[in-house]
Amino acid sequence: MATQPLHVGVLFSDPRHGGASEPATAALDRRSAVDLAQAIEALGHLSTLLPADDDLGLALSLRGAQIDACLIAAHGDLGGSGKLQEQLGRCAIPWVGAPAAAVALAYDKIRARERLARFNLPIPTGIACTRGAPPDRRGLHHLGWPCILKPRSGSLSSGLLRLHSSREVADIALDEHHHGREILIERECDGIEVQVVVLGGRILGAMQIERRPGALTGVTAMSCPPELSSSALDGLHHLARHAAEALGLADHLCRVDIMVSDRHNEQILEVEPLPPLNRDGVVARVARAAGLSYERLVATLLAGVARPLYAPTRVAVEARA
Repeated sequence: MATQPLHVGVLFSDPRHGGASEPATAALDRRSAVDLAQAIEALGHLSTLLPADDDLGLALSLRGAQIDACLIAAHGDLGGSGKLQEQLGRCAIPWVGAPAAAVALAYDKIRARERLARFNLPIPTGIACTRGAPPDRRGLHHLGWPCILKPRSGSLSSGLLRLHSSREVADIALDEHHHGREILIERECDGIEVQVVVLGGRILGAMQIERRPGALTGVTAMSCPPELSSSALDGLHHLARHAAEALGLADHLCRVDIMVSDRHNEQILEVEPLPPLNRDGVVARVARAAGLSYERLVATLLAGVARPLYAPTRVAVEARA
């Protein structure tokens, strides 16, 4: 980390400033931003909370505040699309996290899955429905059910829908296509959900996620480490590391969500390029289990911001072996 105090801008989405429109996303962004700002101040740096938007307002705020570097606590389209990273690049302000192109690739579920498949990484069987072509009814019929509908672009499990029959799958897909919405329909995976945190090219740890029976969102319990054998965990770590590398996120912070079936077959559900950084979130909990306090986690994230913008970085992870 830089020897002199930094002035760190913490970007979060705010509906009043053209940011996230979903209340749950906006509330999480605000909570993450406040937690990060408190940790930055505890480390002896100066922090400023900045509502982010995708127009010139942010650029003017950054220049007026004389920001040295930024942490991004904005999810949804604003952060995941790469727009904020592009703005920061134009302002020549370093940020913690991956380049805009890598973030946008991971955020786009269809492109991300194509990329993962090209690297022979296991993903659920699915069909993409884009504006360019109507859905393949024959393919949808043979996909099997239940299926999960996912918006092409999205984060924090927003917009997920479970479909229970071949007719429902076909009808929903045609309706989404008719309204110009691009979606991904995947065969639902059963098993244990494990979220693996990758930081600086190394595995920081993993968290087992429990949800209410039948629920697609919401967490009822977390277990760190997951209730799996060491060999099974090693396999998940291997998958997560390669998924991050395939999407250009290996040298940064990301979270790889994997479903492990009863037969110990793994399927990569998502690769989140901007995992939430609130104190009680998965990343912070995994860090604590690895021996990193929340403040030390934030210090580790800030360690590379003084290096030249766009230069490849590999942040050392201060975790127990």
